[in-house]
Amino acid sequence: MRHGRTIAAGSLCFALMVLGAEPKKPEPPTITTIAPLGIAPGIKTRLTVRGLRLDTATAVRCQEPKATVKLLKKSKVGAPNPQSLQLIGDTQVEAEVILPPDYPKRTVTVTVVTPSGESPARALLIERAPIVEEKEPNNGFRQAQRIALPSEVGGRIEASKDVDLYRFEGKAGQKITVEINAARLGSTLDALVTLYDGEGRILASHDDAATHSDPILDAKLPTDGVYYVGVIDANDEGGPTYLYRLSLRLHAP
Repeated sequence: MRHGRTIAAGSLCFALMVLGAEPKKPEPPTITTIAPLGIAPGIKTRLTVRGLRLDTATAVRCQEPKATVKLLKKSKVGAPNPQSLQLIGDTQVEAEVILPPDYPKRTVTVTVVTPSGESPARALLIERAPIVEEKEPNNGFRQAQRIALPSEVGGRIEASKDVDLYRFEGKAGQKITVEINAARLGSTLDALVTLYDGEGRILASHDDAATHSDPILDAKLPTDGVYYVGVIDANDEGGPTYLYRLSLRLHAP
């Protein structure tokens, strides 16, 4: 009897394979975004990693073997609508990471390990200079957040049609670069950056670079005085995964 049952079970498995009904393998996890977008060597940083199928995580790994990584928490999170699920994810993990103080590279990658596999790696910027955190409200010229030239700013487009404005002092003839790091690091932000003069007139604007969708704007300041930099999503969208790093750089004469 046992032999007969074994044959029957084997026949059923064969039939399912022939009919294309072979049991599916569990899908591996996927990272959509990591907040913050950058990490400083030698400093304990708490990361929030968002994506798909992360709620069964057993570990978070870093490409740097000397890094210390601790998984703190895993959970399900809401997605605004079914259409955005693949874009922003519905699960997340939180982890603490400490890179060696002498870590030499410009980026480091992170993966999440689950019983069904390991996620593709996601890159983080290595931050050598202090980061200025965006402070709301900064949606208009009167509310524009004051920053220095140069500065590195960590921000987020919080909601649909949100505008982040920054104010800085410049001098005639100075050559500057305004660069956004967002899509290159997995952010869902399709950034558009605009440079304004002190009266709110547009001096320059940029959307996509030649090889990616993050803007890089070069400009020569015409006069001494106040200038503004504005950051928006080109599609007027926003949310928790619409993160960016704004780099405001001054070039040597």
